[in-house]
Amino acid sequence: MSDTTEQKKVEVELPADLAKRFAEAKTPAEKNAILGEFAQARGANETKAAQFSDEQFRTLMSEMGKMAATEAKAAVTSVTTEVVRKYNLSADKAEEIAERSMKTAEARQMNQREDMQIAAEVIRGIYLARQGKPGQYQSAIEKEADHYKRKYGRQTRAMSLGTDSSGGYLAPTYFSDMLYEAIARSSLVRKFATIIPMQGNEVINIPTMTAGLSASQTSEASTTSGVQPTFSQKQLTTKKIVTKTRPVSVEMIEKANPAIVQLLLQHAQIEILKKEDSLVFGTSGNGIRASSTNLVATGTAADGYYSISYDEMISLESGLDAQYLIGDDIQGSGIITGAPQYWLPHALKQVLKGKKDGTGRYLDETRELRNENKIFGHGCQRVLSLPDGSSLASTDKVAVFGNLAHVWCGVEPGFRIAIADQGATDNGGSEVNLFDTAQVALRVLEFFDSVVVDEEAFTIAHMA
Repeated sequence: MSDTTEQKKVEVELPADLAKRFAEAKTPAEKNAILGEFAQARGANETKAAQFSDEQFRTLMSEMGKMAATEAKAAVTSVTTEVVRKYNLSADKAEEIAERSMKTAEARQMNQREDMQIAAEVIRGIYLARQGKPGQYQSAIEKEADHYKRKYGRQTRAMSLGTDSSGGYLAPTYFSDMLYEAIARSSLVRKFATIIPMQGNEVINIPTMTAGLSASQTSEASTTSGVQPTFSQKQLTTKKIVTKTRPVSVEMIEKANPAIVQLLLQHAQIEILKKEDSLVFGTSGNGIRASSTNLVATGTAADGYYSISYDEMISLESGLDAQYLIGDDIQGSGIITGAPQYWLPHALKQVLKGKKDGTGRYLDETRELRNENKIFGHGCQRVLSLPDGSSLASTDKVAVFGNLAHVWCGVEPGFRIAIADQGATDNGGSEVNLFDTAQVALRVLEFFDSVVVDEEAFTIAHMA
């Protein structure tokens, strides 16, 4: 017999062989093992699946159904014989009673199995609700109601989980231990500025040279004029950035989920880092925009950010001397790393991303900003503390171009965290005694100061 003939014979006999072995199996474990072989033949790999065709699958199911029906008939015959013998009934009557009893028991077992499956889904839905997926619990409840309506005709329309008095009190309420936070996060200073650990020093003085030497060519025996550099000094003085909560009850501290203390600490640190950015880009103190050097008029206040074009962006870049646009041709300070970037408000960046030419085609600069997050090859970063574009006034300083590494930040490492449960503290305009009210207050502070070591390293766009 050829290999092809042998393969066809195996393919044809496989369903009947499995069905026969399934019928002869003595225990559920043996039957499950045979069904496992069937599943493996159907889908374990492409070769076996190809040999076990859809037609063979239907044949196997039919054979198994016949085996099961034969076994059921044998059981009915056995019960009928027993009923006739014990209760002296006619054979037909006994067979009717036996078949009805068999069907009732079969239906009961099937319903019980379906009930258990539905109950398992509801329990799983409760578990998922505790994991922050309440929709899964609601879906399981609706599926359970549909099951009981379809199988038993039971409905629960008269009771509503949404109304406490109509059954809502009977249903547990679950809260996720995850908290959705629509809070902007930003820490440009820590990423791009020059960080100087204060190491416990209260003041650090930074010498700077504002003008250097110059060279000239002279003829033989002629004189030259002497030149002298000009020096200055910048100073870092550690100041506190503080965030403090209003009083929080002891019950909230101990029982809230998610844990309230951890949550407050996390957001206190986020706000402190955002405050660092705000101070560095500020219009007062040592902020970049406090300078009156290298100001570039741009747009018009009345028309907002829509009046600003890429031509005005290039004007910002052109406002810097060559040494600040570090490249292979001209070098700058040997101790300053990084590269200049555009520092824009979110709203202005979005306006620039929509700029088109007269034919409705996006400008090349727009495509560069959209695809690479760059303007004329320079990076573009959003700054939360820059004006958002609403209620702009003339002379408002709205954008910056330069290398943030020219800002030196003195930082004492770590956050100072204090949790007070005694004394009085502010509670929104009035004071409350923490000890008497069994409340606590949380305070987080950081020692931080910044200074622009070279104001010529930045150009500042202001509205015309």
